[in-house]
Amino acid sequence: MEQAAPSSARAATTSPTAREIYAASFAVPEDFSHGTQPASATMLSKLGRWGLLPDAAQPVKQYDIRGERCFAIMGPGGPNDVRLIHEPRMAPTDAPDARSPSR
Repeated sequence: MEQAAPSSARAATTSPTAREIYAASFAVPEDFSHGTQPASATMLSKLGRWGLLPDAAQPVKQYDIRGERCFAIMGPGGPNDVRLIHEPRMAPTDAPDARSPSR
């Protein structure tokens, strides 16, 4: 009978996309617009206070910002170089129709 790997071993092999999603709407400026962009100084400050910025141990973090998913990736410029990558939700009209055969 096989035994499951210890949770620490499973966590080490978990992809960054499967990790926890952090609510980060509180950290964005009022005029925030979704899109791939550098994180603002406001975001760096607010998320940094809560330990929610990417770091060497976890270079990719996922955020929910106003109902949209974003990945934060630590850039080559160090701790103040955080890039936000917006992952738009697929609209129902964009989803493949399971009833239509592919040709």
